[in-house]
Amino acid sequence: MQGLSDSGKNLKEYIEGVFEKYQFPRAKEFIHKDMKEGRCKILLDGFDELATKEKQDKVAENIQKFITEYPKNQIIVTSRVAGYHDELKGFTKLELMEFDDKQMEQFVNNWFGKINAEKAKSMINAIKENEQIKALARNPLMISIIAIIYEEDRKLPQRRAALYNRCIEVLLSKWDIQKKLKNAYPSEKKEYILKKLAFYAHTNNKKILTEKEILKEMVNHFPRVKLKAEDAKPFLDEIWQRSYLLRQISRDSYDFLHMSFQEYFTALELKDQEDELSTIIKYWSLSWWEEPILLYVGINKDATALIKRIKNEVPEDIFHSNLFMFGKSIVDGDSLVIG
Repeated sequence: MQGLSDSGKNLKEYIEGVFEKYQFPRAKEFIHKDMKEGRCKILLDGFDELATKEKQDKVAENIQKFITEYPKNQIIVTSRVAGYHDELKGFTKLELMEFDDKQMEQFVNNWFGKINAEKAKSMINAIKENEQIKALARNPLMISIIAIIYEEDRKLPQRRAALYNRCIEVLLSKWDIQKKLKNAYPSEKKEYILKKLAFYAHTNNKKILTEKEILKEMVNHFPRVKLKAEDAKPFLDEIWQRSYLLRQISRDSYDFLHMSFQEYFTALELKDQEDELSTIIKYWSLSWWEEPILLYVGINKDATALIKRIKNEVPEDIFHSNLFMFGKSIVDGDSLVIG
């Protein structure tokens, strides 16, 4: 869709240009005939990736003019829900559901194709072996990211912290490189601010944040990443429109793509704190904080210091809650030494 917007052509001219690009001889004659007869299916991807409302309106007008001239063809436009506000009149709006097991397998097989059938089979097995990866892979966007990771690494991380780290790396940088999109703000600054936003949300027991509180919280931390207050809105827009780690769920509210990413960024922020163990002890007994704490252990790869502090400072209850958390912490960490 970005290519159509940047080309300055109408949709008919753009379609003709695509055929010319791939050296299809005398394309215009048969394209015009097929479009008149309604024999074409036109797929336009990424309406939400058009950076401004002005561009979206212009492309929508371009599509509507094409439909007026060639009303018999089928046109499919893809967009994330938050990036589309019924700009295309007369279109039926359908929303993708999460994949079931069969659809996940079909997606992976389609991704790798018949020539890489063994690689597809190997990735499917890797997903099936890890329930946490499987839960993420039900999201159509996330399974795309997981497939990119598998193509690059020839395997999937089995530890949750490692998987989320690779997903974030893809979403903040490599995803845009693959889609040939340029960002105004570097991924390091986005990761820093996302950690602050996640920690703010988690300490306030929130899954959804308003745009107003997001902008305020970002500006509080902008001096550390050398950004100005006027960068706040374009910075936020670039995060949700390009990295997808934040989703715009209404015109004035956002959440993280998946709750596990809020928890992971919260864990990253815990690790960056000078006295993170004191913060963890403060929230130790709260179920809302269990996942960030376990992910912190996974990032840190060692539960020793945390378990020692808990044993010394947090009394055990009748349900042996500390003991159960110790067991989970050992699983998420790579090492444990208790004297």
